[in-house]
Amino acid sequence: MKHTLLLLLSFFLFPIGIYAQEKKTISYDIEAGLFSSLLEDGVPWYLGFKLNYNLNRFSAVYAGANLNFARIEQSRKFGEYTTYSLDAPLVNLNTSIGAKVFTPLTVKIGVMADASFLFSPIPFNLVRLDEEKLSVTGGVYESDRYLKGVYTHFNPTFKISAYLFFKIPSVDDARMYVGYSVSNYNILNSYYRAEVHGVKLKDYFDLKTGRSTLSLFAGVTF
Repeated sequence: MKHTLLLLLSFFLFPIGIYAQEKKTISYDIEAGLFSSLLEDGVPWYLGFKLNYNLNRFSAVYAGANLNFARIEQSRKFGEYTTYSLDAPLVNLNTSIGAKVFTPLTVKIGVMADASFLFSPIPFNLVRLDEEKLSVTGGVYESDRYLKGVYTHFNPTFKISAYLFFKIPSVDDARMYVGYSVSNYNILNSYYRAEVHGVKLKDYFDLKTGRSTLSLFAGVTF
């Protein structure tokens, strides 16, 4: 029994000892991911960067930024002869601050948890609404495009993530990781708040603001 306990302790403490011997105060994360589609077409995705300050081998705080990319393509008929359309690329910048904890499972594999707060440093987005008026015969006889800057209230967001990471052979302190996250982020926030040409977009278009956003991502720490 005594030998069995010693063996189990060695299994868990050996990788921790290996990690504890390595110390690096500053590290960087670069990641890319897909997040759940709130749109009728396309799959939103993002690129992210983090600057980590490692408190010890098992915890860190960080600041970072994400560039989020998507496209909205929706069309709605207003009355018998007027159609309004949202058809535009979406690019949002988010900055983030957060903390993470991690622990090794073996010498080369570990798990990590992350909680963060994100917001848009530029609280204004440009919203575009296209209008087409149809003739009695069904052809388009007039079209207009309306642009409006919308205050997004900085789009504050909370996110929780879980990772599985792998040490990269022959590269000191480098890791690859894959993960999954849940947040209340809404890339359509500016559209949800907008009223353009007398049209409150949230009342007519499918903006799905009440759903949580789920993300799958992969990255590297160095």
